[in-house]
Amino acid sequence: MMAIPIILFFAVLIWDVVTDYRKFLKQRELSHSKEAWLRCLLLVPATIGFTILHPNKDWTSLVYTLLMEFFFFWTLFDGIYGILRNEGFWYTGKPGDKDNANTDDFLTSIPRWLHILIKLSGCAGSGIAYFIL
Repeated sequence: MMAIPIILFFAVLIWDVVTDYRKFLKQRELSHSKEAWLRCLLLVPATIGFTILHPNKDWTSLVYTLLMEFFFFWTLFDGIYGILRNEGFWYTGKPGDKDNANTDDFLTSIPRWLHILIKLSGCAGSGIAYFIL
């Protein structure tokens, strides 16, 4: 059963990476706020699936689901997008780039090791919270 929300999650992730990469290739400007709302809307079925499959049947299952989706989506999106741009998995843009999302501006303002630590800790912590708590 867990396969369904995982497939839905990765379908949205791949769609988001591909559409942003196409815009990058065409040098079109990205609207991060509009795209974030659309991404959240498209992730609703996966979120419902993960929440329903969580052993706790209370509000904490939704919190664990949202945290896990956020950190894994953020890490994987940035990583795959960076690889497609030949910049590497941990690339998040150049400081002050007009196409940067707020998260990119934050990550470019801190040391790379801290950027990696935040994402990996978020993935590990939220994954552990979802699957164990």
